[in-house]
Amino acid sequence: MLLRYDHDKAAFILEKGGVSLFQWQVSLEADGVERFGRHSVTETKKGFLCRIDLVEAGLEWVIDFDTSPDNGIGITSVIRNSGAKPASLGRVNICKAADIVNFGKPEEDIVQLMLPSGQHLRDVQLIKSSDADRESNIKMLLFNRSRQQAMLIGFISFQSMATKVIYDYDNLAGIRNLTAYCDLAGFHLIPGERIETEKFNLAFSTDPYQLLEDWADNVADVYHPKFISKPVLGWIGGAWVRGNAKESTEAIAIGNVDAVNKRLKGFGFEYCWISIANLEGGNPGDWLAWNRNNLPSGSEQLIKELRRRNFKLGLWCGPFYISSALKRLIKELKAKGALLKGSDGELIVAYHRWAHGDAGKLPLEKRPELYALDPSHPDNLKFIRKVFETYRKWGVRYYMLDFLEAGAGNISRFPYSKHCDELKIAGPEIYTAFMQEIRQAAGEETFILGSTGPTIHNAGLLDAVRTGNDFGEGRQIRPNSFFYPASYVINNMEFWTGPQWALTNQASSYYTHGKLYQNDAGNVLTVDKPIPLSHARINATIHAFTGSSSMLGDDIRHISEGRLELIKKTLPRSPIAAFPVDLFDRCNNTCPSIFHRKIEKPWGTYDVVACYNFSQKYKEVELDLHRLKLDSAKQYLLWEFWNEEYMGRISETLHLSLPPLTVGVYRLAEYIDRPVILATDMHLLMGEMELAQVDWNEKNMVLSGRAIRPAGEEGSLYIHVPDNLCVKNIEDCYISKDARDNSLVVRIKLNFTDESREWRIEFEQLSEVLDMNKLNLA
Repeated sequence: MLLRYDHDKAAFILEKGGVSLFQWQVSLEADGVERFGRHSVTETKKGFLCRIDLVEAGLEWVIDFDTSPDNGIGITSVIRNSGAKPASLGRVNICKAADIVNFGKPEEDIVQLMLPSGQHLRDVQLIKSSDADRESNIKMLLFNRSRQQAMLIGFISFQSMATKVIYDYDNLAGIRNLTAYCDLAGFHLIPGERIETEKFNLAFSTDPYQLLEDWADNVADVYHPKFISKPVLGWIGGAWVRGNAKESTEAIAIGNVDAVNKRLKGFGFEYCWISIANLEGGNPGDWLAWNRNNLPSGSEQLIKELRRRNFKLGLWCGPFYISSALKRLIKELKAKGALLKGSDGELIVAYHRWAHGDAGKLPLEKRPELYALDPSHPDNLKFIRKVFETYRKWGVRYYMLDFLEAGAGNISRFPYSKHCDELKIAGPEIYTAFMQEIRQAAGEETFILGSTGPTIHNAGLLDAVRTGNDFGEGRQIRPNSFFYPASYVINNMEFWTGPQWALTNQASSYYTHGKLYQNDAGNVLTVDKPIPLSHARINATIHAFTGSSSMLGDDIRHISEGRLELIKKTLPRSPIAAFPVDLFDRCNNTCPSIFHRKIEKPWGTYDVVACYNFSQKYKEVELDLHRLKLDSAKQYLLWEFWNEEYMGRISETLHLSLPPLTVGVYRLAEYIDRPVILATDMHLLMGEMELAQVDWNEKNMVLSGRAIRPAGEEGSLYIHVPDNLCVKNIEDCYISKDARDNSLVVRIKLNFTDESREWRIEFEQLSEVLDMNKLNLA
């Protein structure tokens, strides 16, 4: 890679693998004016040091270009006020109006992966599409599929200033005016003080996945995020039992906790999330007022009852929200200047006509507005600290912090005109400080999930971030709701509580999972009737492959045994997220459909692939095995989970045919000339979570092992046996012969009287192989 400075044009030129960034300038806004200043550029051991003297603004700006990485460049910079008066800083353009040359011709196939705000659909887009985004938060990735050439441009730090990457596109000229900037949003830098901008990174590769994963590693190196990495499990209900039940929310919750402890005993459920039911009047902001109609026993008794059942209470909270129905509190906050205002000088209405909780029972015109707290106001910080310290004393150990966009400023859809603490930068810095107050008050032992607002900005602040939509959720049966007069929507895969949105964002954000926080990609697991069985299997498969937490949306007291089994097949939850094989094969609202897990156990390695078909037609899939990092020259045994079917040996290519609106889950194990595990029917990952040990004794010709499952459960283990062997201890086995290749498929039925079940199969050489294909059956 070559970086050089053009003194005549006061601009940098970067060249890498035939790709060039021309006219790369740097500038910053001070006191409302964009300034370029006088440059002094010197070479260093790692790259260049650029000193810019902005005399008229009284500023000095030092930019350090590090070109030592083989595949890219890193930039850090410091701005110092050497003048006699404060300077109001705006955008700091680390890369200003650069033109990307030779990345691709107009006829070439170039896609992009952007980072929109919040949980909006995050799909791969064709760059030449008229509706393609031209602005991204924090970073953007470009991938020339014709040349297998990728480039990632953006920032690896972002919690102090809003960071954006923007560009223009011309069908003939390509990418123009590429700009990456930090926004100090009018922050006043006082004389003698200095401020570091966010860290910029530009990287090249032939592998777009590698760029995303490296970026996440770099961010983790900056922030060293601590979070609860183990997926947590709980119950929320809401799909069928809210809004149409004559019971109190408390009775429903306790009844379901008892049902979970009985029907899902041993699977690790420990949270009861009652959502918004605790709020008196359903009014956000009145956090400590308890709703006795919904929860008549009160907080202390409810938490005591849950604790007696080994469960912990979970609550919903929109921490920046204040309901207009709380008239006295609103009046006090207005007087203190503690509510955010927009550019028009009016209070920001972050939610118009609040429709959740008890507020949703009101006529539309009487429902309250929700205003936004100023996250930098000391009284608001004191208030939110008291709320979460009180909750912690009560025993609350799970939160879903929602609508975080309301206090996120210029990194969300609610930028504000001013804030109280002018020593902090508007946007990320103020948001981060507020969220840190919640984190500290709630306690490290408490699991915190964030939603509807910033995602990556929450690295190190939250345990999990919802990456997508309200997948699997139901709603109260209330007028003026799309769900009305129902509580759940079925038969629309693209609906905002359906699977496609969730799966698209699961794929496009896979690289942050387990590095910055848990990706909450599954959200709520709902599988009960009248959801079609094939759709329920899709829901279960998504959850099993997310590597993250789940809340149950069904009424566990009444769910059928068959549908309950679907839930069990996702448990216990693996903490590893599946890899989206075809993320960059698809674009523009086309959902990725192939997800891969390479599973490595002390007893062996195998692969599991989930393949979805969301169309109304049969779908034919041909997947080269090298895309799964398998040896195309070898043979693999193929098993499909939902149909419980041995599909034979394959090599080179995985050929699949999927019926409409279904998912197939396939296990691939390398064929070797001895008995091997084909699958289990207990867990969708078929061995990772339920097979603790598998041993092959070559001398004695014995395959043995140990399976783990909660006491009282049962399941099956499937084993492939080559055609030259037979089973000796046949009394414990269901033995079938595959007519295609004369191999055996052996089923062992496992009953778990306790949590561990040992099994053993003895084999011997077959004296004669009877070839089914040569039999004369006439």
